Amino acid sequence: MSKNHRGKGILDKYKRGRGTCPTCKRTGVKIIHEQEIDKQKIFVCKICNVVISRKEMQLKKKAETMTQAEQKSAEVKTPDVTVEEKEERMATETGEEPGTAAKTTEDE
Repeated sequence: MSKNHRGKGILDKYKRGRGTCPTCKRTGVKIIHEQEIDKQKIFVCKICNVVISRKEMQLKKKAETMTQAEQKSAEVKTPDVTVEEKEERMATETGEEPGTAAKTTEDE
């Protein structure tokens, strides 16, 4: 089957959709892909369209992994242990009275 209407959509555009890409400065390429850069919609070439969309995807993935990491860190809870409780545990392990270990370290 013939492809009589291929490219018909860009025939009405200025210079038939060809020009200089504003991002990579290549000349004579089809400028038909619309992208938003710095809150402005501009037309870029096929290669720049892929590069921009991949960067956006990478930023989204990075943001998702960051939020997942934050959720995991929130799930892991450290026990709230005071200094006195730590001293009591150490004293019971060594067989001393609680509070005496702290006094001996302060005297030195």
